[in-house]
Amino acid sequence: GPEPQRAIAPPASDINLSYLSGTWRGSAGERVEIRGNQARIWGGNQQSCYCIFMIHGNRMIAYSPDTDVVKKFEYSGGLDQFMLRDDKGGVMSFERVR
Repeated sequence: GPEPQRAIAPPASDINLSYLSGTWRGSAGERVEIRGNQARIWGGNQQSCYCIFMIHGNRMIAYSPDTDVVKKFEYSGGLDQFMLRDDKGGVMSFERVR
């Protein structure tokens, strides 16, 4: 018979991203608005960029459709702060804005 359909990623490994929803302030002064798996980031120049992201374990992949760029990060965090380390070793930290 036909092969059983396999999930692309096991549900148990998928972090529920709803806890990231809200407003965050970055260590370099960025403002980040997160809703589900979508983020809008305002840098110092007040121009914003949009990205879609996913987290799997301690890995985050962010895709920006505007620039067609994919970035990969090491992710760690909790409810009120998180950190991203890029592939060059640069670290960004974010704190929830209340």
